[in-house]
Amino acid sequence: DVTGKAKIEVIQLQGHLFFGNISVFGESVKKIIQSNPAGQLPFIVIIDFTLVLGIDSSAAQAIIKLRDQLSHQLGTKLVIFVPGSASGFPCEINISEQLNTARNFSGSYVCEDLDQALIYAEDALIATVNKNLLYDSIKGSFLSNDQKDI
Repeated sequence: DVTGKAKIEVIQLQGHLFFGNISVFGESVKKIIQSNPAGQLPFIVIIDFTLVLGIDSSAAQAIIKLRDQLSHQLGTKLVIFVPGSASGFPCEINISEQLNTARNFSGSYVCEDLDQALIYAEDALIATVNKNLLYDSIKGSFLSNDQKDI
């Protein structure tokens, strides 16, 4: 059984995402995930948009579709998106709301920065082993109320 970093795939993007390059983007992401050197598809995929300068409406819809494809076709349990800004993704459509659907570390989640995304991914992996490991008896639970029922 492969553990640790082989279960998490981080993909960092840069430039503009628009109708002309979004299909190549989607196929490239799927190829990266399928070419995992450990021979196992990752449990969690983090897609970092911090260096993306703009996203048009076609690309925004394709990102949502890609999330669904990763889950249904490749069996990815959790997709974490990093817009790189507190104000969200650089586009007219508020895709953060549509992408932020995670429950019990499953689905998709939006983190403001890559550090937050890595912490959330680590917590998701820990929760698959023993959710009680996420509890700190001094400070209280690290989980939000909707994630305590893992």
